[in-house]
Amino acid sequence: RGPVSYTHLDVYKRQARVNLAQRALRAAELSKRVELRIGEVERLAPKLGRGIDLLLMDEGLEDRAERLDLLLSLGVLAQGALVVAHGGRQDPGRDAAFQARLQLDTRIAARLRLNMGSGVTVGVVA
Repeated sequence: RGPVSYTHLDVYKRQARVNLAQRALRAAELSKRVELRIGEVERLAPKLGRGIDLLLMDEGLEDRAERLDLLLSLGVLAQGALVVAHGGRQDPGRDAAFQARLQLDTRIAARLRLNMGSGVTVGVVA
């Protein structure tokens, strides 16, 4: 099997965060494997190709479940794709609702919640 190739989708609203992400990717020698998009998920999702292997979710909890549902419904996430969601401990009620949704969604094969930092959730697309 050749080198691992994946598409990472991360949506930023501020250019400063994109610049920071690009510098980090260059330092990790991943800039040719990762695609950064700027804009709203709802606008970008229909234009994405299929086969995204890694989705990092760093936006507010209020829209997280709906945005993940949109990406899953459109089929842009590959089977076995990792979904990594950061944050949640600052809003335990919304985080609990997100965790429950992941646990019950048959499109998610596995889920792990890590209580480190502000919280990290890892899910695997079925």
